[in-house]
Amino acid sequence: MKFENVKFIFGGLIGNNAYDVEVNGDVISAITPACKKENCNYVTLPYIDVHTHGGAGHDVSELTKEALDAIGDYLLYNGIGAYLPTFVATPLGKLDEMFLKLRNLSPSGAEILGAHIEGPYISLAKKGAQPAANILTAYDPKDAVFFEKNKDILKIVTLCPATKNAPLLVKTLVGNGIKAEAGHDDSVDTEIIECMKNGLDGATHIYCASSGFRRLKGSIEKHLGLNECALLFDEIYTEVIADGVHISENLFDFIYKNKGYRKIILVSDSLAPAGAPCGKYLLGDDTPVITDGTAAYLEDKSALAGSVTNVAKTVENVVSYGVPLAHAVYAATETPRKYLSLPYDALSCGSTASFNVLDEKGKLLHVVNRGRTVR
Repeated sequence: MKFENVKFIFGGLIGNNAYDVEVNGDVISAITPACKKENCNYVTLPYIDVHTHGGAGHDVSELTKEALDAIGDYLLYNGIGAYLPTFVATPLGKLDEMFLKLRNLSPSGAEILGAHIEGPYISLAKKGAQPAANILTAYDPKDAVFFEKNKDILKIVTLCPATKNAPLLVKTLVGNGIKAEAGHDDSVDTEIIECMKNGLDGATHIYCASSGFRRLKGSIEKHLGLNECALLFDEIYTEVIADGVHISENLFDFIYKNKGYRKIILVSDSLAPAGAPCGKYLLGDDTPVITDGTAAYLEDKSALAGSVTNVAKTVENVVSYGVPLAHAVYAATETPRKYLSLPYDALSCGSTASFNVLDEKGKLLHVVNRGRTVR
């Protein structure tokens, strides 16, 4: 297998020289200077999605091999080499059972890196499509047993910093090697900062069910919300759903110019209808959602429920907004790896042959996974 006249994208930069890349078995066997110099394509690391609820007609909470095979194959075909199945607010006892199932499955397609849970410690006022009955407004220190037990599989927990005992929750998560992200919140800067002091360093899909600048009731004091704090504080990694519906072109431009690509994580927040026909689906176990092909909504269209996109499409979108291709690629490849502390390096001769090939507009052309052409 050979890909001719390609440049490598790594570290937020496009390499100066074009190469021909040969693959034998499951490794890159040769990288030689290309004869042609114009009309190059671009080779990148596989994308990672740290926030997806499903696709190909299935929700991750189904937790069957059939469902996760379909989701994994759909993601891999779209250049996502690895992902975090993301679960809506769910009782901890039930999550215990779900994680046991997840550990025992070995689905095809994109690699499962662990799990991401939104809640149950989130705001009722900012729940979006999350099931209200499962939301907890206070963290009980006794719940620490759950996080200790599941620290092998649980990678991210989205929480509201206004939750009672939220700083203790963050401390518990970080102490178990689990990332704490603020999201689905009605918190203010003082609460967010207290959580940051205990290790919170992520923001879940900002400008989507997240708090903004406001005055507290009965006070003239003005407070920043999560949207502003995510942009203000350099240490916060920031998820963005760049599907053109959750986040418009102008809003993405605002985020990009204020945050910088090195702390933006492009995510899909996709639901079951991603890569599937328009119609009615489930989010989690029992929340009906509908899609018209542009996004997924609650049945009454009172709220967005999630997207029907994938990370590859978000890369293409932000490039169309004017973001440099190398910056868009970084936000889909290196930022999530850094955030999750995953080891990685530039592709070179002898590397495992897993990579994406894009055109100059960020459109995904080819996907190679362990030496096998997937797309």
